[in-house]
Amino acid sequence: MIGPRPGELTGLLWSDLDLDAHPPTLSVSGSMKRRPDGSLYRGDVKRSSAGERTIALPGLAAAALRAHKARQASERLAAGDLWVDRGLVFTTETGTPLDPSNVRKMFAKIAAKAGIEDSFPYLLRHSAVSLLLDAGAGIEEVADLIGDDPRTLYRHYRHRVRPVVDVAAQRMQKLIGG
Repeated sequence: MIGPRPGELTGLLWSDLDLDAHPPTLSVSGSMKRRPDGSLYRGDVKRSSAGERTIALPGLAAAALRAHKARQASERLAAGDLWVDRGLVFTTETGTPLDPSNVRKMFAKIAAKAGIEDSFPYLLRHSAVSLLLDAGAGIEEVADLIGDDPRTLYRHYRHRVRPVVDVAAQRMQKLIGG
């Protein structure tokens, strides 16, 4: 999947997925948030109407979500009466919401163990934007995909994928016909 924020993933509902569509889709319709008292709730997406979007899923992601749904069904049976059914895709072993900040911390620990620096979930978001733009995707298209403003992409998400000299050299070679 490309583009969802941690809060959007932890707030994802099974009803937001259409794994049988061609292509399968994920609709971002809400986000997990924290109240001042520390409790979690599912609220609006971060960027209101820009954040509400439907993303086509690669087959690999759809297959992983189908397998996850089967695992979650087993967890639900094991939890019995302790299971809290809110329709969430990603939950604790008892169906309660995952805290986005805890997901970010866990991701950072896993990434650090793998030797990945700057290991936070947004690194995936930044990488997706950078790779898509470098591959020639339009700024509006990528902004729609991640649910953000095009100006924000250039300010916060766009990072050079290849050395500038390499890019400039390739452009110059095209100009002079080499």
